[in-house]
Amino acid sequence: MITAASQRLMTRRLTTAHRRVFLTKASSPKQQKSKHAHGAVRCYQSTLKEAYFMANTAALPIEVQVQSARQSWWQQFKSWYSDKLVTHPLMTKGLTGAIIAATGDVLCQAGTFTPTDGKKTSFWLHGWDVRRSFHFFVLGLTFVAPTSHYWYGGMAVHPWTRGQSFYQISKRVALDQFVWTPVFFVIWLSGFWTMEANGHVTGNQIQNQLTTHLPDVMMANWLLWIPAQYLNFYACPVKFQVLFTNVVELAWNAYLSFATSGEGGHGGGKKKEQPAPEVQ
Repeated sequence: MITAASQRLMTRRLTTAHRRVFLTKASSPKQQKSKHAHGAVRCYQSTLKEAYFMANTAALPIEVQVQSARQSWWQQFKSWYSDKLVTHPLMTKGLTGAIIAATGDVLCQAGTFTPTDGKKTSFWLHGWDVRRSFHFFVLGLTFVAPTSHYWYGGMAVHPWTRGQSFYQISKRVALDQFVWTPVFFVIWLSGFWTMEANGHVTGNQIQNQLTTHLPDVMMANWLLWIPAQYLNFYACPVKFQVLFTNVVELAWNAYLSFATSGEGGHGGGKKKEQPAPEVQ
C-alpha cells in the first residue's frame, strides 16, 4: 500500500514532469525471518520497474491534472505571492505597501472630489493630484514596509515578546502602539509634509503641524490598530503580518490623506498642486 507521503512525493514529481528513479521499501518474506544484530534486514526495489510504477502511479496524472484545472487564478496568485515573500521579502512587501498606500490616497481624493464649476468633471483628468499619490507610494516603499518588516520580525523572535499567549501578544501590541507608532508618525508626517512643500518647510512649521494633527491621528490610530494588531499577531504568520497591515492601511491611508490634506479635501475644476502645510 502506498503511503500518503509517498503519494505526495510522486505527485510532485509527476507535476514537474520529472519521472526520476528512486528506491522504496519492499517486504521480502524470506528476509523478514532473518535478523541482523542491529535489526531486520531491509529490502528495496526500484520504481523503474514498469509493473510497480504503473500499479502505484497510473491514476495520479489525471488527478494532478484535475487539481491543477480546479486552481483559480486567485489560488495561483496566492501561491506565487507566498513564494515571493520567502525569496524576496523586502521587495515584495515594499511594492505591496507602496501600491496600497497610493491606492488609499487615490480613494480619498476621489471620495472628496467636488468640481467647483458645478459641471460633471472627470476626477482622473482634472481632480487627481498624482504628485500627492506618488508621495504616498514613495513613503510606503522606502519607509513603511521596510520598517514594518524588521519590526514585526524582531518582535516575533525576541525572547521577551515571542509566543502566542495573550500576555505575549499584548506585549507586542503595547510595544507596537505606544512605543513605535508615535515615532513612526513623527517620521512619516514630517517626511510627507516636507515632500508636499518641495522641501521648503522649516522645523518650526513641522513642529506646529505635528502639534495640530498628531493627537487626532494617534487617537484614530489606536481605535483602529489596537484590535487590528491583536488579530494580526494572533492569526497571521510572521511573513504575512506586513501584508495584513497593508490591507488595513488601504482604509487607514485614505484617512491619513484626508487628515493631512492642507485643504481638508480634494476638488476643483482643474489640477492644482497641494500647497505647503499652513502653520496654524
